[in-house]
Amino acid sequence: MYSIKVDGQLIYAPPVMADGYIVYKATVSKELNKVDSCEFTIPTTGKGYDIINKLHSVITVYDGDEKIFHGRCLSITEDFYKQRKFYCEGCLGYLSDSILRPYSFSTDTAGNIFKYYIEQHNAVVDSPKRFIVGDISTMQSDQLVRESEMYPNTMTELQDKLIENYGGYVVPRFAGDKIYLDYRATSGGDNGQVIQFGKNLLELEKFIDASEVKTVLVPLGANDGDNGHITIEELIGRDYIESSSGIALFGRIEACEVWDDITIPANLLTTAQARLQELISESVTLELSAVDLSMLDVQVDKIRLGEYNRVLSVPHGLDDYFQCTRIKLDLFDPTQNMYTYGYPRPTLTDSLNRYRLS
Repeated sequence: MYSIKVDGQLIYAPPVMADGYIVYKATVSKELNKVDSCEFTIPTTGKGYDIINKLHSVITVYDGDEKIFHGRCLSITEDFYKQRKFYCEGCLGYLSDSILRPYSFSTDTAGNIFKYYIEQHNAVVDSPKRFIVGDISTMQSDQLVRESEMYPNTMTELQDKLIENYGGYVVPRFAGDKIYLDYRATSGGDNGQVIQFGKNLLELEKFIDASEVKTVLVPLGANDGDNGHITIEELIGRDYIESSSGIALFGRIEACEVWDDITIPANLLTTAQARLQELISESVTLELSAVDLSMLDVQVDKIRLGEYNRVLSVPHGLDDYFQCTRIKLDLFDPTQNMYTYGYPRPTLTDSLNRYRLS
């Protein structure tokens, strides 16, 4: 059962809708490394009609006891019948409220740079918009060079300088009124719920955009003077990695990318593997409507952002594990929930063999 609160005060819950705790057309949208959003409409008789202040009020949405949204209202529109529609952004949007002053890291790790960004953000914003640095488990352990002479907001810098270059997932985590911000190398593991045709799969669309696909990647690290750029050849006997599943779909399409901050071949290989996955996963997505069976059976895993679900549909020729990259929840009609899944996960045993380096 879903519920919505404003500054800790209940404004919506199904058992007390008759008492004015009511909203209409409520949705929550979540996407990997993006700012969550929430929309709902309140009639003039609703308890939350006139208590929500833009940017100031804290909006929280719960699925039972689990907080699934924490953020603020950005806009309010009023229709002909004076019903008010509220658009809210999730707490990651708070990072757009702070500006990073010019800085320079000659040698440091991605995790420490992430910690620096959050500390600088916390120093200039009000306490409700501060984060506690949580778990840091990024794959990048090189001594990085990071600097800026500009004044970017923290969210932009985090995206441009860390996530875009070195991958990983920035994930808010809630404990009471506290917001932890994790920086993880992986988004999640396998989810036990199978999305299956004839069972809980309601609709399915498959999108393929091959305009930017690359299936073979030559990664180059820092320039080592007379020896040139660091490569991965000493590790695997060649200077490139490839995706056998990608080649089977699209053929051999090569690309070369340079990471000037990486000085260790093993780290270059790990970074390149993640990047090659991105170059393929951006091209193939599934958008489907499904019933989350965890609402009917507590023994079934709840569909969660970042985790991998097996999608099984014989009529569509699908039987593979796909990563859930986006969720849109309809708080009134679960048959309208939409889930977006990225390119299927390679079914190999370890990271070095993830792309069948043969």
